[in-house]
Order: sequence, then C-alpha cells, then structure tokens
Amino acid sequence: MTRRATHVEAKQRSAYARYSPGREPGQDAIFAGIAMSDKFDWKQFLSQPDTVAATVPPATLFGVLTRNVNLPRGWASMVVKSGGEQRIIPAGGSISATDVEEVMLFRSEPFSVSIEANSLATSDGLFCDARVDLTLRVPLDAGEASSLIRTLFADRKEVRRNNVTRYLADPVRDALVRLVKEVPAEPLVDGETEESVGRKLVVELEGVCFSAGLVVEGKPSLAFSSKQLSRVRRSKSEVARAKQEHEAAGALREAAAAARRDRLDQLVQLLDRLHELSDSDPNADIATLLGSFAEHERGQLYEAILFAKPKCQETKQVVIAAGDELLFFAKDQWDKPTRRLTMKGEVGGIRSIQSTRNQAGQSRILLGAGCGVYLLDPLLDAANETYLVTGAETPRGGFNSAVMHEGRIYATHSELGVCMWQLDEPNNAKRLFTDLTESAKTIRAVIQHDGDLIFSMDDRIVRFTPREEMPEPVGIYLGSSTTITAICPAKSGMLAGNARGELLWWRAGTLDRTERLHAGSQRPVESVHLLELGGVPGIYFTDTSLYAHARVLGDNFSARYEAGGQTIKKLESAPDLLVGTTEVGDRILIWSPDQPHRPIASIIVHEMTNRWVKDVCLLT
Repeated sequence: MTRRATHVEAKQRSAYARYSPGREPGQDAIFAGIAMSDKFDWKQFLSQPDTVAATVPPATLFGVLTRNVNLPRGWASMVVKSGGEQRIIPAGGSISATDVEEVMLFRSEPFSVSIEANSLATSDGLFCDARVDLTLRVPLDAGEASSLIRTLFADRKEVRRNNVTRYLADPVRDALVRLVKEVPAEPLVDGETEESVGRKLVVELEGVCFSAGLVVEGKPSLAFSSKQLSRVRRSKSEVARAKQEHEAAGALREAAAAARRDRLDQLVQLLDRLHELSDSDPNADIATLLGSFAEHERGQLYEAILFAKPKCQETKQVVIAAGDELLFFAKDQWDKPTRRLTMKGEVGGIRSIQSTRNQAGQSRILLGAGCGVYLLDPLLDAANETYLVTGAETPRGGFNSAVMHEGRIYATHSELGVCMWQLDEPNNAKRLFTDLTESAKTIRAVIQHDGDLIFSMDDRIVRFTPREEMPEPVGIYLGSSTTITAICPAKSGMLAGNARGELLWWRAGTLDRTERLHAGSQRPVESVHLLELGGVPGIYFTDTSLYAHARVLGDNFSARYEAGGQTIKKLESAPDLLVGTTEVGDRILIWSPDQPHRPIASIIVHEMTNRWVKDVCLLT
C-alpha cells in the first residue's frame, strides 16, 4: 500500500470516528469502508415498481459526510433507535443517522395486487373462476409496520408484490369459497354482486391483513367467469333459436297432427278388427298379423298403436330430484308442485331417483346419493332409512341407480361398485363382485328382471341371481363397441344403449351376438324402455338428440317425439305419459303418447329451485 493510500484511509477513519462515538477503532474502519464502497443506490431502488418494502443497513444508507437522508415521494420509513424506540418518518421527511440501528423503507402510497381463485362452487351447482384486484396500503403506524416486518419479511431483505400475493392467495380463496357458495353463477359473472361480495370480502380479509401490517384501500375489483355457465347460456340460446324455428312451423305441425288423428281413427278401427282376429286364433298374434301387411301400411298401423290415445291413467305423480330437493307434481297439474321435500343427510346430495315397491306392494322411492341410498315413503316428510357405505373415502360421484329386491337393496356406484344392504341393516353394506369390478371405470343401471338382477360395467352387462349373500354372475353380455350407458331387459332378449348412441339388441339365449337397431350420432343413449302396446313391443329411448325416439322391436318402423329444439338427455315412460329431462338440466318436458309433435307441458325446474335436474321418476 502506498503512503498516499494510507494517508487517505486515515483521514476517512478519523472523519467517521467523529460521527460514531463509542465504536472501536477497528469497527470504525470497517463501517467507514462499507459506507464509502457499498452506498445505497436510490435510483436503482426506485426503478423497481414491484417493491413494497425493504430493509436497508444504516451503514449503506448514510455516508461519512451524509448524516441525513430525505425520503422520496411515495416512500416512508420506520427507523429503530439504539434503545429500541420505533419511529415513523413520512414521505418527504428526513432520516437522521443518530443512534439508528435499523431502517425499513415502505410504500406510503397504495399499491395493487391481483389474485386468482379457480373452481369455486356457486349456489346453483356450477363452478366459476375469479380474479380479485386489491388495493393495499401500509398505514403510517409503527405497530402496523412492525407487523409487516414480522409477517412478510421472514429471511428476505425486501418484500415484493408477489410476496404479498402469495400471502393473501389462500385467505382470499377461502373467503371466496364461503361467499360464492351463497350466490348463483349468473349474477356473479354479470357483475351484479361485485359490490356486495367485495364488501364482504374486505371484512373477511381484515384479520389477515392486520397481521401483515396492511389495510385494504377502497373497494376490491372482482371479475368472475364460468365455462359451465357459458355452455348453459349457449345451449339456452340454441334452444331459444330452435324453439322459434319450431314455433314458426307450428301451424303446419298442427295441420299435420289433425290429419294424422283423422287417419289414426280409421286405423284404430282396423286394429280393433285385427285384435278380434288375434283373440279368436291363438296361433295368430298381433305382431304376426301386422307382418302380413305391406311396409307402408304396416308403418301406419304401428303409428296408430304407438301414438294411440292412452286408455289408462297409470301415472299418479312425477317426482323430480334437483340438488337436495324433491318436487312432486300431480299428473296434469304442472304449474306448481303439490309438495316439496328437502333431503339432507350424511350420505350427501341426490344423484339418482327410482320408484319401487316393497314386499307388501307399497310404493317407495330410492334415492342414490354420494355414499349411500335413501329409502323414502312418498307420503312421508323424511327418509324411512338411510343406507350408508362406511369406511370408504368420500367419493366424487354418487349411486347412479338402486333397486329393492326380496328384502335387500342393491345399488351401483362407479367408484364403490355394486353394494347390497339387508333392509334391517342400513349400516352394513356388502360390496359384491369386487374382483370383477375393481378395475372398471363405470358401473351403473342396476335393474331387476325375471328374478335376476342386471347391471352394466364398462362395455358389458352382468346378470346374477341374488339368492346368495355373495352371488356370482350367471351371464355376461358382450359385443358393445364402447361403454354401456343404459339397459332394458325383456323376455325375448336384452336391449342396451352405449356412449356412441348405438341401440343394441341381444336375442334371448345369446350373450355375445348383438344386433344394432339404431346407429346414433356419437352421443350417449341415456335411457331405454320397452312397453307392450296393443300386443306390439315399443322401444322408447333417447340418444342425447333433439327428440325422444320410439320404434317397434322386430321391425324397421321408427318415430319420434318432438322437443321443440331442446336436447333430451334422459326419459321415463309409462303407457300414459313420457317425461324427458333436457341436457342442460334446467327443465323437464312432458308428452302424452298420442301427441308426439310437441310436449304438453314444460316445467322449468331451475327457476323454481335454483338447482339443476339430476333425475326424474314416475309413481304409478
């Protein structure tokens, strides 16, 4: 080291010592070196817009000759003196180096952060995503600034906006989960609830912000979006357009219907004569007699049978499951439900509904739920019993079908498999066919027929006789090209629909040879029913299209029930009534079998309940 350098260093050490009484000479040299060589760079610091607060070593902030620092606009400081005293210096104020041990700089003006929260469940069962823009401020208070240091700094030297965002992300999401579940998706997305939800959000965040030395400034900005709601709106728009087109052709349809009724009256007279002939000759059934007609004549006769005016009044009530509520409608009284019943229990919300009868012949309802089944007397206001699967993880889905047979309840669930309960042992569920169903992705549609029980599993149908505690399959139907979505057994064979919209038929005595009755349009067949009408087996099914279909088993004749441009997902049928649910799930459509050109009623369930239709059944 040269004598010149040594002389300069000595002058620096001497000057610094005058402003640092009580320091050891060696320390003076060290701090003087820091002050001269590691000076705090205000220009660089102020050029970082995301910085919220930073701790600055006093030795880098003050120099040998610089013992006061003026704070720039928008920045305040908290200094800690050697005795522990904390002091706030506002923007534009001056920080003195005297006895300063710690310096924290923080923004005195408000700053903003953006937080996103996804998959928030709304009150009407849809999911939405949210973006929240919060304006925050650090109060000019020593206690608040201390909270900021304790909570947000941790081991870092500065706090940036992303640190604040991460700190508030979970509290904001938790608060939105609580707030959004009380509000339907539509007003959220349309911004109608921004002020009320924002006000409640600020209240929810007061505690967590206080802990971090922050306060929310003004009103937060909330923006919600929902892909599900967009799909619902798009579907409704398409339905409205299709409905307008449908109504525009109303006069033509009415004229055609009137002509058809006149023609059907004549055909009914012919059918009556054919039935008389069939009754007089046991070897001449009605289907065989109809087969002797030419195809176009046969089609007219089939139309007369399928679209005949109902001679019976079998249906007493239509029961709709929407969310956790049941709506009971008396036949021909579609304006409002005669009864509403809320089902709340430990097995979760309603997933499916089926009508059944107990061994005494009394009407009962089985409600499939998340992890169990409700058994309900339709005349009572609470479940007779709740059949629960215990010891299993909470499933994502629910029991999609259930049946009561010989003192037991059987139910299918794509995650829990096939479950069975004795009626008097509601907490003792037995899992059947575990080896068979363990790797299956879909298990559904349990139904009873001719003493056996039948259910579908992926692309096959399993049949078993439920006389044993742990039964074994007696037959497995093969041949579907994809997942089975609906089944309907018959004396003469097995009907089923699959996810490609195909309607399949296995003749009696065959398990692996199937015939395709309907090609579909790559959308699932959700319902298949078989009704014997006037000696002719009629198939009623839906393939997620704009119609409910009707056709004759064993012939090529087919017809359809118009839905006014709405997509029909599921169908329930009886000789006197057809009830379909829309794909959107906002309503049900009701047809009389003799009026295929339009529904006789439409019940907009979503407007009544703010819930979507899950399933429907007919009580006869």
